[in-house]
Amino acid sequence: MKKSTIITVVSALVGMAQAACWSSVMGYDCCQSCDVAYEDATGKWGVENNNWCGIDTEKCNGVSCWSLPDYPWVL
Repeated sequence: MKKSTIITVVSALVGMAQAACWSSVMGYDCCQSCDVAYEDATGKWGVENNNWCGIDTEKCNGVSCWSLPDYPWVL
């Protein structure tokens, strides 16, 4: 397989993983942290870099992770 093909496939997979956040369908990124700033019928919201972002409850498991975004939290 050519290098360019591998890079294209990996890039596509990374893009799909990032788009998996529930808030991406509304045009918002997924939060890196688990700090909830607001909650409504659509889900839990956080603020990062002065922008709203959706909190992935599967990743956060309802708990604020003190180490993010500097150090990943492995569940």
